[in-house]
Amino acid sequence: MGNRIGGRRKAGVEERYTRPQGLYEHRDIDQKKLRKLILEAKLAPCYPGADDAAGGDLEECPICFLV
Repeated sequence: MGNRIGGRRKAGVEERYTRPQGLYEHRDIDQKKLRKLILEAKLAPCYPGADDAAGGDLEECPICFLV
């Protein structure tokens, strides 16, 4: 009674991560479709980018000299 067979509970995504974020305008995006695909776990959530590396001590690439 009340047991789900083979069902797995999905981790919820905060509502703010179901909308595009950043500097650019996204006029041609269907917001409802984007939200649906994110909640169905078919697309990754729209997390904001970070300016600083949060990893701490990073090494420089010997080929391109980027961190």
